[in-house]
Amino acid sequence: STNLELTGEINAEIIDIATSLKLKAKYDDGSSQILAKVEPTTITLNGNINDGEYKLDTEFGLLTAEFSDSTSRTIINVDTIGIGALAKITDTTYDLDTKLNLLLSEYNDSALTFSDIPLNIELKAISNADFNRYDIDTLSITSNDIFVGASGLAENLPDSSWNTDLIVGLDIPQIDNVLEMIPKSLVAGLKKYRISGAVNFNGTAKGTYKD
Repeated sequence: STNLELTGEINAEIIDIATSLKLKAKYDDGSSQILAKVEPTTITLNGNINDGEYKLDTEFGLLTAEFSDSTSRTIINVDTIGIGALAKITDTTYDLDTKLNLLLSEYNDSALTFSDIPLNIELKAISNADFNRYDIDTLSITSNDIFVGASGLAENLPDSSWNTDLIVGLDIPQIDNVLEMIPKSLVAGLKKYRISGAVNFNGTAKGTYKD
């Protein structure tokens, strides 16, 4: 038999928008179980409609996913250490400055493994009012000493193709840092392999692309 359960609670104040969330989803097919939940999170939005400038901040929030069967239980946490966003909105452009800091962790009680992986995302960009042209000042993703970044122009053309003029970069000081980002319960079988080395790439993505 399969059992699916979903509960939820959302408290919101319009205008200044202070939102408290408490959600839970559960799936049980008799042999395995998945439980996902969001602990209370406070979201605040401050802005002045006249000058089109808004600021978004969140307080502590925890997202949890739990997978279990007859032999083991794995818990993955996403801790929103901090989320900040500043938007300046005019009739023709959206100017975004966003930072997202997360902490990912996993616990598996069959192998007694535990890992904490920070994830930091930063975006500074300007979009036109139609959201089809993006001038990217900074796009960076950093985690476990691994860096992925890009800057430049991306434009969606009328024929659905993309025109890009981007500078992109990838830096992985140690290849085994990539394995550390995968939940240990999923890579247990790779312990017999040894991986070493580093990757550093800097280049451009320029031209028109269409699916």
